[in-house]
Amino acid sequence: MRRRTFVTACGATALAGCFGSDADDPDDNESGDGPAGNESDGANSSDGGNSSDGGDSLGATDPEPVEYSGSGNATTEPFTVRPGLTILDIEPMTGLRVDVIDATGDVWRSLEGDIQNYKSFIPIDVPQGEYTMEIRTDRDWSVTVIQPTVGDGDLVTPPATLENSEPAYLGPIDFSDVNSVAIDHTGVSEFSLKLYSLGGEYLGEIYANQGIFEADVSLNHGGQGWIVCAAVSDYEVTLETDDGDTDSMLRSGDDGGGGNSSA
Repeated sequence: MRRRTFVTACGATALAGCFGSDADDPDDNESGDGPAGNESDGANSSDGGNSSDGGDSLGATDPEPVEYSGSGNATTEPFTVRPGLTILDIEPMTGLRVDVIDATGDVWRSLEGDIQNYKSFIPIDVPQGEYTMEIRTDRDWSVTVIQPTVGDGDLVTPPATLENSEPAYLGPIDFSDVNSVAIDHTGVSEFSLKLYSLGGEYLGEIYANQGIFEADVSLNHGGQGWIVCAAVSDYEVTLETDDGDTDSMLRSGDDGGGGNSSA
């Protein structure tokens, strides 16, 4: 479980602490290409751990996610976006808006409907640099900034399985031998799986569905990158190297996802 420090921040600056550890809403600005006006899509799990087949840690993790929390409207202290994948883990799922603002005052991401669409676990594709977040809500809230640190031995090679029951990411992954992704979802809620480059750029939605299903999805990426899953029911996602019958191809461009896609 994440540890949080709660502060009252109605119109004040929220305090930050560092701890070890679909369809987008049309009004949400999520662009990694520029400030407000261009929309884009917004594993290790949201609790900071990456579950693989067998329960072992797999891939890179963030040893010191930055956590902000408060009550009511607030502006956070600055945080620094490094090259690579950056995810905002936001609570609650509804009833708030989060604007990601650079040092010049430009809004790069405006998150409201997408918080629910991405099950509160939203990759943001913004340039490296210093940012603050403007929180608009009448509720208690928390935002955790997750930036996996890639070290020796963190590269994931197939076959590999991500098994979880909450939003999660997995990577960095060597996709050079990955031909398909097998998905087993046992819940009744929505599920989506998205692909990101090694630098955190949104590349496309691999698959989306809801309810209980099994799917074998063709995937031909070839480089290194990350997968991010938005789900709140039990699921398994397996990167496979064999060719077989598949259900769909990767959708890219502007049909969903976090980071640098529109929709």
